[in-house]
Amino acid sequence: KTGYPADTAVSVTVISKQAVLADAYSTALFLLNPQQAINLANEIAEIDAIVFYLENNEIKSLQTENMKQYMN
Repeated sequence: KTGYPADTAVSVTVISKQAVLADAYSTALFLLNPQQAINLANEIAEIDAIVFYLENNEIKSLQTENMKQYMN
C-alpha cells in the first residue's frame, strides 16, 4: 500500500449532472485498473467516464459507451 494508484491510470474524467458524484467517482475509478474502472462506470447510470492510462509507454484510453456523445 504505497498511496499510489493501483495501476497505470494517468487521468480519469467523469461527467455527471451532480458535481459531487463526478468528483467522488473520478477518485474511486482512478484507484482501479482501467478496465475495472470502465466496467464499474458502465454499471452506474448517473455517470459517464473516460480513463487514460499507460501501456508500453503509450497513452491509451477506455470510455463508457455513453461517453462517446461528448467526444468530437
